[in-house]
This record gives sequence, C-alpha cells and structure tokens, in this order.
Amino acid sequence: MGAGNLQGITSRPTTPVTPMIVPMDESAKHQFDQLGDQGMTKLRETKATQWSSILARVWENAAKVALIRGVSANPFAPVIRGSDATWAIGLVRYAINGLIVDVERFVADNQTEQNHKRMLEIVRKAGCKGITMADLSQKARFLDLRPRKEVLQTLVESGQVRCDTRPGKTRPITIYRIN
Repeated sequence: MGAGNLQGITSRPTTPVTPMIVPMDESAKHQFDQLGDQGMTKLRETKATQWSSILARVWENAAKVALIRGVSANPFAPVIRGSDATWAIGLVRYAINGLIVDVERFVADNQTEQNHKRMLEIVRKAGCKGITMADLSQKARFLDLRPRKEVLQTLVESGQVRCDTRPGKTRPITIYRIN
C-alpha cells in the first residue's frame, strides 16, 4: 500500500465521518464571484434554450470539483485555493463546451435530423480537401439515393456544405466541403 496523504483514513463502515466547512481563499472567492457574474450573463443569453439547465450548474459543478481538489491536497486542514478554482473552472468549462458541441453534432430529435447530422459529419471528417460524391455515396449507404440527394441539397441550401465541381477524365467530379 502506498504512503499517500490519506494513509490511515479508511473507508470501512465504522470510519467516523465528521462534516466540515472548507473555506475558500480570497483568490478562489474572487474567481467564483466572477464565474457567477459570467454565468448570469450567459444564462440571460441562452434563456429558455436546451442549454439553460446545463449552464445554470457551471458554478455548482466547478465548486464541487474545486472542493475535491482542495480536500485532496490537504485532507486534515483543507482550503480551496485559487489554483484549485482556476483548475476546476477550466475543467468544467471544457467538459460543458465539449458536451454542447457533441450534442449539436450527434444528438437528433428525429430520423430526418439524424440523417442530416450523419451526412454532415461524413463531410466534416473529410476535412478541407472535401469528399467526392462517389466516396460520400459509399459512406452514406445508410440512405437510399433519393433521401441522400435530398439531405445533400438541404445541407448545401442551408450553407452548411458547399458543392464544387471539377473536371474529371470522363465526366465532372462533384466535391462536398464544410462551409
């Protein structure tokens, strides 16, 4: 067994638990005050959207993560330091921003939206070089020809994807790229 800073503290049913208040130093208090102000501004901007409930908990989640880090650093006299607050706020923001991006990219309310998002992701993964219609047709076999053309037309008309044509050996080659 290692000699970490929690040696001698067990997690048996008989281990006494004494609740305590963990204070924040002035730097941490200042950062959480700023986070609260920023959170209120962001909530006003996203009022009544799907992100409101997630963004409303940024402060709460960052405080919990900072608490864990502060207690981990010194379980016998814990303090949430400015460095704990900085790290926790950054971690929670990173996680929430990733969640928002992934939900927008991959979560759909219905089959039509799912098809659009899947097709858009195929084009996105092709990068700046784009993807030819032939390759796109292979990767989008989950859609028949007509629905595939309809999805592509919608993506082009909505400005999410652009369609370029270049000369080929026998016929023009159509290439799709993210806008």
